[in-house]
Amino acid sequence: MKKNIYIGVDGGGTSSRLVMRNAEGCLLGTGYSGAANIRLSVDTALSSIQEALQQAFLQANIQQNDHDYRFHIGLGLAGTEAEHACIEFLARLPRFDTVVLESDAVTACFGAHNGLDGAVLIIGTGVIGYKITHGEHQRVGGWGFPYDDAGGGAWLGLQTIRYTLECHDGRRAPSPFLREVYKFFHQDIEELIAWATQATATEYATFAPLLIEYMHQKDPYALELIEHSALALSSVLKTLLAGNESIPVCLCGGLAPYVAPYLKKRLNITFVPGQYNASEGALLRVKHKIMGRA
Repeated sequence: MKKNIYIGVDGGGTSSRLVMRNAEGCLLGTGYSGAANIRLSVDTALSSIQEALQQAFLQANIQQNDHDYRFHIGLGLAGTEAEHACIEFLARLPRFDTVVLESDAVTACFGAHNGLDGAVLIIGTGVIGYKITHGEHQRVGGWGFPYDDAGGGAWLGLQTIRYTLECHDGRRAPSPFLREVYKFFHQDIEELIAWATQATATEYATFAPLLIEYMHQKDPYALELIEHSALALSSVLKTLLAGNESIPVCLCGGLAPYVAPYLKKRLNITFVPGQYNASEGALLRVKHKIMGRA
């Protein structure tokens, strides 16, 4: 009899994480790779997922084409609002016995609350609020950078570049943070403009760690931008929770720990820790589909 292998993938705008378990729930392998936003690039997403799969299969000492196993994969990916990208991605994905493709917000919410009612605010490269209550799903935001996702890593990077330009021509006083950003471009305004003209959301988000570093150093502009981020994020949460403020809310994503204190000052919400991460949530979603509970 063939053995079942379950795989969960959390693919965002900057990185992807994968977990692999057997039918008994034992961890067989994990994987970590680059961005997997299918709206921005199906090619990049497929490459990142394949890289993470190779890592996990190597750890599990299983071949991806081993006919002694049935492979079931749940994918929570950024960019699934683009239907054409979903169709192309699924057509090019290597064969699995079961495939579930959903938004990374769905799998993050499902994992955070272990399939029970709850809400999440994901603060990573982008931003999305998601709520599942009584089987009903509601989404707020997450429509993509630069026209949405205010408060996320890419948005913070864009604001950082704007502040740096304003500092360059005298509209803002200098600060250590903005000087460090300008140094990244060798203090060459033409190099900065050339970079900004073609930069992706993932590339803009690379400035978020530097902003966090200078936030801890109390740089006035880094602090100001974190406050602006919290203001934008609080709007998402207020809309998501309108009329249901008692629902448990989990903050997810790489920027969540840094923005959380500023959000708590603006909202009367007690955030709860997530029970499982988004890759585990994707794995649970595919298991539920097989059991007819999805």
